[in-house]
Amino acid sequence: MIRIPVMLRLPSGAPGTTVSDIQREGNNMNKDFLTYFILGLVLIALGALTWKKRTTAFLHSYHYKNVKEEDIPLYTKRMGVAQIIFGAGFCLTAVLKLFVKGALSWTFLILGLVAGLPFVFKAQKANNGSWF
Repeated sequence: MIRIPVMLRLPSGAPGTTVSDIQREGNNMNKDFLTYFILGLVLIALGALTWKKRTTAFLHSYHYKNVKEEDIPLYTKRMGVAQIIFGAGFCLTAVLKLFVKGALSWTFLILGLVAGLPFVFKAQKANNGSWF
């Protein structure tokens, strides 16, 4: 963790002014990074396995109950790609949260969800007969 000395003298008792407040904020940032990054890596791994191994083992059974056997390769490819996109969104959000605070730090997570959902919807509608 990089420590930057604070040269500004703030009134005592103001929130975020003590050394422990600054350290606590840094610890929370590290926890956020690890949480989002690890979740992203897990989603990427599950997506790659779903796509490349053509397995539905990581999906709920009601998502693929009406998928025909010959459609499983295309279905698992679409669902795997969606999971990979979701995971990439989580990983990029983790990195962005190291540098940016606030709502802007959620940009890649939202973009990942918006980019991945069409793959899910298309796979569900085309191969399962409905979205649910």
